Formats: sequence, structure tokens, C-alpha cells
Amino acid sequence: MSAERQPGPPGHGDAGPQRQRVLGEALLVFGVATLICAGLWQLRVVSSFIHANLHALIAGVFLYLPTLLLLRRREDFAQYGLTVRPIGRGLQLFLLASLIVFPLFTVGLYGYYHVVCAAARSHRQMIPLALRGMCVHFAGSWRRARWRLPPGFAQMVLAQVVVVALPEDIEVGTAGAVATLTKKGVEVSYCLVTSGDAGGDDSEHTKEERVAIREAEQTEAAAVVGVTKLTFLHWPDGQVEPTLLLRREIARVIRIQRPDLVITQNPERNWERIFASHPDHLATGEATMRAVYPDARNPHAFPELLREGLEPHAVWVVWVSSAQPTMVVDITKVFKRKYKALARHKSQVGHRKDLKAMLRLWARKTAKDAGLGKGRLAEGYKVISTN
Repeated sequence: MSAERQPGPPGHGDAGPQRQRVLGEALLVFGVATLICAGLWQLRVVSSFIHANLHALIAGVFLYLPTLLLLRRREDFAQYGLTVRPIGRGLQLFLLASLIVFPLFTVGLYGYYHVVCAAARSHRQMIPLALRGMCVHFAGSWRRARWRLPPGFAQMVLAQVVVVALPEDIEVGTAGAVATLTKKGVEVSYCLVTSGDAGGDDSEHTKEERVAIREAEQTEAAAVVGVTKLTFLHWPDGQVEPTLLLRREIARVIRIQRPDLVITQNPERNWERIFASHPDHLATGEATMRAVYPDARNPHAFPELLREGLEPHAVWVVWVSSAQPTMVVDITKVFKRKYKALARHKSQVGHRKDLKAMLRLWARKTAKDAGLGKGRLAEGYKVISTN
């Protein structure tokens, strides 16, 4: 009589299938996590919270989702014919891979900012436009979380154009960011749609005299923050509309200066601060956005520009001044230069004894709303990637 074969230890004979289940489970969790992250990436466009915290959310999905699944009870797995042990091994494998891959990704992105973007100064065309657009997305979302200009951003931005409606608009809204970037070696130029010929002073100067005064004041103010290139389009003050003609002139400036970054005014009316929504501001902001996309980059838009030898140029990021920013620039160290620049507009603010206090109050509120430390000052922008 043959001896009856004794069964081995539980699970001893199915090590192969068990390993397959472990691997399959890890791949399944990875697939689910990837789909969730893809959904977050798409939703960032419509949700400011997701856009502001995208990287933290992705890290949470990849690092903590497996941990949460490990807390499921044994019977939850049993109904699928699975045991706790292989499930645990699979999740541990996935968690280990996440802990290795995510830090490597972070280090790689940091290296991109400091090595590749720094090399852009001398090899500008070597960075594909798509990659530069990706970087500015990270810059915008990290900036929202950390409230600091990302490391290496100035190395990416070789040239910048600021487009506003009136003299002193730049000094009131964006001179701090301009001073910050010029200090880091960025070449900045100004484009002013009007010369402020209807400026609200009580003088009896003729329109021509007022234009000369205000352009001279603007030129002096620009020099304070390191800007020497200014273009005045000479549109009538108070009569700016986002017409095709204005779009063409702004597109011309963009094709000449070929900036990586454009800063402009908000085309959306602010009902809480109506004085910030001067019709010329709204029209300039709208015309600038249309000039950035699609006019300046479209070879078939305004063919006369091509005949002038002005090749199409794509601006990869726009900062729009905003009371509800997705990014702020800490201007604490350059605030004095911002104030001195605004003070150059004597025809407009020479009578204001509270000018410095007013600027500081606005900048402090922006910094406080952004969660910056005590005594910090900031300017706020919406960051728009155009790729």
C-alpha cells in the first residue's frame, strides 16, 4: 500500500501565482494612482485649489494611497479570494518604489532649474518651448505653495516686456517684480499704450507738453529699477480699446523684443476696487493677451509684420496683475526702489505725503494674504502658461 502524500505548508505550492498576484496588485494600484493624478492634472485648470496644491496632492496619492489601503480589514480582501499577506507585500513593493521614484523626480526637477535653465542664458534655443512651458507650470504651482519665486526662474527668463496703459501704472503695480528680475540679470523693456496726455493733474499744460513731461517721468522711473528700453504707442489717453490695430502694435513690440515673459494689466473688472479697473487698463490687458496669443506667434496674423522682417514669437508665460493672485513676488528687499520709481511721477503723485505708506499698506496686505512672514511685502499675479 502506498503512503498517502502529506500536504505541504499552506501556500507552499502556489508561490508562483502568489508572486503574480503581488505584482498584479502593485501594477493595479500604480494604474489607479496614475489615473487619479491625470484627473488632478486636468482639473487644475478649473480648480484654483488643485492648481495651487497639485504637487502635494500627487505626492499624497503616490505615497499615502498604498498606506491607506493597507489598513483595510482582512475580510475585505477575502471576498475577492485574496489573502492579506500577498496584498501587503504588493502594497509594500509599490510604496517602496514610490519612496524611491518621487524623491528622484524632485531632485531631477531641481537639477533642471539650476543646470538646464541656467544654461539657457547662452543656449536659449536648446530648451524646447514645451519644456519651458512645463517649467512655468511648476513655477506657478510651487509658487502658490511656497510663496517664493522659484529657484532658477530668472535664469529661464532672458527677456521680459511689461505692457500697461499709462505712465505710473508699472510703478504702482509691478515695479517690485521688475526690480527683482533686473537684479537677477533679466532684460526688461516697457511698452506703454498711452503717454497719459489726459492725466489727472490741475496744470494748464497743453496736451503735447503733458506728453513730454509724463514720458520723461516714466523714463526716469524706469531707470530706477534698471529698465532703459521704453516704447510709447501714443494711443489717446482714455480712449483705448482692444482693436486689431492695437493688437498689431503690441504684437510688433513682442516680435521685436522677443520676451519669454510678459507682464500686463488685468482685463477683468474688479468691482471691489473700481479705480483699479480704469477702462484703459481693461482694454490694454485684453489687447495684450490677444497679442500674446495668437497674434505674435501666428505667421499669418498681420502679414505686414513679416514683410518688416519681424518673425513670429511665442511668449511662454504671462503674469497678470491681480488682487486674487496664484503667485506673489516678495518685494521686501526692493520696496525702496519701487517707491523711488513711483515718486519720479511728480506731476501725478508729487502732492501725496502718504505715498510711501500707501504703497507699503497695499504690498503688506498682499503679503499677509499670501501667508508671508511679518513685515514682508509682495505683489500679486495670476500666472498664465500659454503653451
